[in-house]
This record gives sequence, structure tokens and C-alpha cells, in this order.
Amino acid sequence: MSDLLPLLQPLQVMTSLYSTGDQPSASAVYPTLWSFVKADLQEKDGDSAAVATFKKNVTDSLRDRFAMTSLSTANHPFVVATVLDPAMKAMADFPDNIHAAAYDNVRALVSNVEGTVGDGNEVEKDGKSQSRRRNARNRTRERQR
Repeated sequence: MSDLLPLLQPLQVMTSLYSTGDQPSASAVYPTLWSFVKADLQEKDGDSAAVATFKKNVTDSLRDRFAMTSLSTANHPFVVATVLDPAMKAMADFPDNIHAAAYDNVRALVSNVEGTVGDGNEVEKDGKSQSRRRNARNRTRERQR
């Protein structure tokens, strides 16, 4: 049991991080998980059979529960938040394919927003819109008199 304590301590820290405060940062969830899997749950030569089994089971459970190896995870809102968070955007512990897919997803989201917002000149080109605004201003002025 004492062999498992070094593994349980980082798990306790993660649990505390996510359960304390008003709102844990969504952008930290996946980076913390990947860091834990890559740093703390990697099998080492000196691991006992119980520790090796525990590491494998926890790693498999986390990867399954959080779909950590699925490309669709790149579209998860927490991963989008990670890409947009200056402190987390390096995504150092993420697999390369998920890292690339996450950035592609955010680029696509930004492109979609840019396409719907426009450059603001559409209203100016539309004489009817200008006319409606002018009429609304005139009505407001008349009411104020």
C-alpha cells in the first residue's frame, strides 16, 4: 500500500484543484490529465506488480472516461478553452495529432465567426438601412422636443 502513496498524492492534488474554488478553470482539465498520465502514471523499471497494475488501470480509466486518445476530443469545449488560454495553449503533454486537431478546430471556429460578422460595411452599402437609421434618429429627436 505504501507503494501507491506517491501515485495517490498527485491524484488528490488534481481532485482538490477541480473541486475547490467557485469555478475551476476548464482550460486546465485536459493539460492536467495528460501531465498526470505522462509523468506520474508511466511505468518504471522498479514498479511492483501492484503499482504497475494500478498505473495501467488508472491510465486506461482516464483515457476512456475523458476520451483522451480520440480525435473528437479536439472539439471538446475544455480543449478549445485550453487552446485559447495563454497559460495553457502550448499543450505540451498532448499527443501531436490531438494538438494539431485542436488548433485546426479553433481556426475553423474563428473562420466561421469572421464569415458571419462581416466587416461592417454591408450596412453602409445598403441605402435602405441608412434610411431606416436616419428616420429612427429623426423620430427620436421629434419626441425629445
